[in-house]
Amino acid sequence: PSLLQLSNSAASAVPGMVGRPGGYALAPGDWRNVTLTVEGRSLANESTVNRDISLVFGYVDDTHFYYAHLSRNSDGSLHTVIMKVEGSTRGTIHTPIATGSTAGPLVSSATNPVWQTLRVTHDSTGAIAAYVDDMITPVLTANDTTYLVGRVGCGTFDDPAEFRSISVAGERQ
Repeated sequence: PSLLQLSNSAASAVPGMVGRPGGYALAPGDWRNVTLTVEGRSLANESTVNRDISLVFGYVDDTHFYYAHLSRNSDGSLHTVIMKVEGSTRGTIHTPIATGSTAGPLVSSATNPVWQTLRVTHDSTGAIAAYVDDMITPVLTANDTTYLVGRVGCGTFDDPAEFRSISVAGERQ
């Protein structure tokens, strides 16, 4: 199988830019009413509580897009959240359903490299939902219409990860 491997040795602190995923790959084309599904696994050490995988969508440019940040931690502010990058700011547009929980949905690690199915949907009403594995109920939900059309992709905030079986469904613009 074809794999996409991202290895982020530098954190997401890009000089002059807002905090955002430090490494990501984007699928070709702009998408509307999109569903992005990937199989991903974190290659960060088990001791990295904040290990993550991010699904990027509504990508206009490096400083205007959304990402679903799926982590082993769920702190209600930075880990296991949906974020909107707006030029020089980054804001949480919805906190996780499991606010206050210390365990997030991302269980894979270097010592437990299981593939997890990760999915995000964003429709023309602005409804956003992120799912992990075969969950019927989303892990995260939000509603925002700022970037209804854009590129999609996957990556990490600052950890190594692998991806396979990447699929995009929706209206290619």
